[in-house]
Amino acid sequence: MKLLTKCTGLALLPCTLQAIEVDNTLSLLDSEELFIGELPTVISATRLKQPLNESPVSTTIIDRQMIDASGAQTIADLLRLVPGFTVGYLSGNYPVATYHGQSERYSRRLQVLIDGRSVYLPTLSGISWSDLVITIDEIERIEVTRGPNAASYGNNAFQAVVSITTRHASADQGSYVKTTIGSHKTADAIYRYAGRTEDMDYRISLGTKNNDGTDLLRDFTETDYASYRIDYQLNNDTQLMYQGGYQDSEYGNLQESDDYTPTDQEVDTAYQHLRLEHSFDDGNSLALQYYYNLTESYKSAYLTTIDGSSFGIDSFDVYDTVDLPSERHDLEATYYMQPSHDLRLVLGGSVRLDKISANSVFDPGTDNSLMLYRGYSHGEYAISDSLLMNAGVMIENNDISGTDVAPRLAFLYHPSPQHSFRAGVSRATRTPVLFDEIGYYALTQTLTVNGGEPLPESNQIYQLLGSDTLVDVEYFSPGGIESEQITSYELGWMMNLLDNRLTLDFKLFHDKSKKLISELKQDSGIPTENIGNIPNEDFQDNVGAKYFDNAASTRTRGLEFYSDHRIAHDLRLYTYFAYLLIDAEKTSPEAADSVVGRLEESLPRRSYGGMLMKQWQNNLNTSLAVYHVSDMDWLDRTHARDGSNPHADRSAERYTRVDLVVRKSFHFSQSRVDYSLILQNLAGSFWDYTRTGYKTNDPTTIYVPGSLQDTRGYFEMAFRFN
Repeated sequence: MKLLTKCTGLALLPCTLQAIEVDNTLSLLDSEELFIGELPTVISATRLKQPLNESPVSTTIIDRQMIDASGAQTIADLLRLVPGFTVGYLSGNYPVATYHGQSERYSRRLQVLIDGRSVYLPTLSGISWSDLVITIDEIERIEVTRGPNAASYGNNAFQAVVSITTRHASADQGSYVKTTIGSHKTADAIYRYAGRTEDMDYRISLGTKNNDGTDLLRDFTETDYASYRIDYQLNNDTQLMYQGGYQDSEYGNLQESDDYTPTDQEVDTAYQHLRLEHSFDDGNSLALQYYYNLTESYKSAYLTTIDGSSFGIDSFDVYDTVDLPSERHDLEATYYMQPSHDLRLVLGGSVRLDKISANSVFDPGTDNSLMLYRGYSHGEYAISDSLLMNAGVMIENNDISGTDVAPRLAFLYHPSPQHSFRAGVSRATRTPVLFDEIGYYALTQTLTVNGGEPLPESNQIYQLLGSDTLVDVEYFSPGGIESEQITSYELGWMMNLLDNRLTLDFKLFHDKSKKLISELKQDSGIPTENIGNIPNEDFQDNVGAKYFDNAASTRTRGLEFYSDHRIAHDLRLYTYFAYLLIDAEKTSPEAADSVVGRLEESLPRRSYGGMLMKQWQNNLNTSLAVYHVSDMDWLDRTHARDGSNPHADRSAERYTRVDLVVRKSFHFSQSRVDYSLILQNLAGSFWDYTRTGYKTNDPTTIYVPGSLQDTRGYFEMAFRFN
């Protein structure tokens, strides 16, 4: 808390953000046009551009001003500003974000798009927030549709969609250098150059991120990345966007127990993204998009040594090795048209191929590819000047669950320009990934005798196993898994007051989910497993395997609210609140009772916060943010609930986080320098994903170390010049 004491004077400042610069922020507090102007528009809700108060689903915009004011060091941290979202750190290098809970490390029920490109991993069945190959500086805005949106984006847009829009290459002309140093040996650097020719704008970015993670874990980060973007105007009606990137990362592996030997994890990520847009003379337009994602993740960890002397065989080491390379190809066509003054339509379709070349987690010889076909349509019809109808549907077919249909219907009523009421119902699915359906992960060991000689068939162990290879299956998917389903009902009220300087948004919702996929345990033997043939207690304990199956249903309801008030041309206040309730029921007899308990404790009942942004004289900006989250459990970090050892509790805890940002800008001819001081967790340390657990009720011997979010400070210097 010494850092907090030293910074008390700064904390008393009204808070803000950065001065107005086209090439850095959208802190448009000095812009009278936006200070008293029209409502911001959104695109992600329906793929149609529309004012915020005409979105058929609750939508939160995180603009450039809020991004800079937050001082966030990761993209996941920005989602703390969205009502209903929860963010935690499994380790210093693994942030996790979820909407309405029901998540563990992979955020399986959340879709994330970057310029329309999905970054949902077909291997992990979720989002790896550390491997997006994008910097916060490149983001123009983030639109978050808070609710199922499969009608627009298909499977995995199950609970919410996070749509990230990066800056056009023309917005970053010249050179830009930024360095960040601070707590936990943070040493980050970015270099960016952007230029233009007669018809083309381009941008090239290079960067590195480095830190030693949190105190109790070996969770360092060493990441290098490069990206580029080209915006080419072919003619007055046609434009082309082409971008790509590569990231090479090494992460310290999370230590799971006191006798576990940690091993580093290597992750390589690359992508290519091409988008062509053409406008026709009648006002209609066509967009063609292709993208390619490549992810390779590798780790090999030593687990233990098996003493084979009592069995007449050589002793051997056991390693947990996972090699996960995956590719995704996606081709999409979208047509926008307006048949009449009152009707707008979008029609589209796409084909996707997921290819996973990971024999370590699949039975060799199986087809590790997944084809997905989809067609969608969405329409907006003005029934009258005050009544608007939105309707859409997505039809998908894939090789696992067959055909899924995701419809949505919503009505918006505007009794006056200041008030908007919405009522909607939607249905979404989450398609199982290949591992859910045909996953097979086994620890295999070829047994030897006499220091490496082949195991003879006459050996007793050979006869028990039926071969010279020991097979211990960890995961075995029997198949037949179905898509998860959710039906969401929403009532909303948006008010735009004080010449649109104040926006208030209320949401009441009721979500019913079924066929939720959970991890279960098979106690019986697996066809390929032979470890149970050895009559020894140490081996018998490993019989059986984990698998995924449709095992539970939930009912989630609650209230969400946010307000955005531009109090003055240099002062803005944003606040939010969420109150959530969840009930769960197991629907599979094989599911343990803990499945229900984990789901019901997987979201905080209350969360709220806000950010005050203030612009001072002489290009000085400050911001103060407060985030409060009540206690909850992540699905893979839940406690025993038997009361026998409260010090072994592995859940997150209730916490209040306070962040402060102070930024000073200096202008020199055509150059500019920004100095920023970012202070985080000023209210004290807390656990937001997993706290340290102990072997006994006496908290002396650590069983599982936690990821402590302590008070931190960062200093940033950004220099931009032509």
